[in-house]
Amino acid sequence: HPAGHLQPLGSHRPAEGDVEVVDEVPHPVEFYERYVKTGKPLLFRGGTSNSRAFQYWSDAYLAEKFGSLVMMTEHGKKEDRTKGTSYVQLKTFLSRYNGSDEYMVETLPPKMHDDFQLLRCLLCGGFTS
Repeated sequence: HPAGHLQPLGSHRPAEGDVEVVDEVPHPVEFYERYVKTGKPLLFRGGTSNSRAFQYWSDAYLAEKFGSLVMMTEHGKKEDRTKGTSYVQLKTFLSRYNGSDEYMVETLPPKMHDDFQLLRCLLCGGFTS
């Protein structure tokens, strides 16, 4: 088997360096100058812990609040576009995804936007204002 087979992502080779970890989300200008421009990786510890998605999203919550939304799914964890796509209600997907080879390929629907907040430094306008 090749190096890293059935191991955590990245196990196929030695680490290329450390990843800086921060507890505070940096200002957009600092984030851009120190990390984006330089290509330096950064981990936001707890960066989304205040979002409704982090606090509430469970299969039960999503099925109850957004279960009627229709989502696009594909079959086969190894990407194979020849298998096509399916459209199913979120509650149906949630009831079967753990025991199937089906996965969701969908952007976040507008009805779910209020539960999700993108960090300010990751917003496009955050780099300019």
